[in-house]
Amino acid sequence: MARAADVAIGKITALLDSTFPSDDTVVVISGDNGGQPNAAGNNCPEYGKGGVCLRGHKGNLYEGGVLNNALVCSKSLVPASRAGQTYSKGLVHVTDWHATFRDLAGASDKGSKAVDGKNVFSAIINDDDSPRTEFLVNIDPCSGHGSCEGRESHIDSISASATNVGTGSITR
Repeated sequence: MARAADVAIGKITALLDSTFPSDDTVVVISGDNGGQPNAAGNNCPEYGKGGVCLRGHKGNLYEGGVLNNALVCSKSLVPASRAGQTYSKGLVHVTDWHATFRDLAGASDKGSKAVDGKNVFSAIINDDDSPRTEFLVNIDPCSGHGSCEGRESHIDSISASATNVGTGSITR
């Protein structure tokens, strides 16, 4: 699977280079949620270094179900000093990529509603604190829709001060 993904990503980046030869592009490669250990996944980012594993897995609200790695690639927009480095100065949520790409392209949103994402590119390439300090993880489905009547509902969120989620690599 990794080999197939590598080949596909290579084809996409080659097509971007040939279609837009004078433009620099920013490519982000990211997973969509935690690993599934019983289906060839792995939630042990430091396996072999004391066997540290994340609690939970795909479908859980524990760190093992929501934490992911990402790669940020660019020929000129990522400084050489950040190439191959890990960003670990705060949270980055999948919704942040919309705001980040929008701002990098100099575009704006059409609607009057604000987007949930935050532009995190400057924080990542300058190794600064993330503008994101928390994000919503779950809204309890027993929030008055009838199926869980009588149970108290709650909202789960992750705070940057409570969780160390800095993983991912930066490449040029």
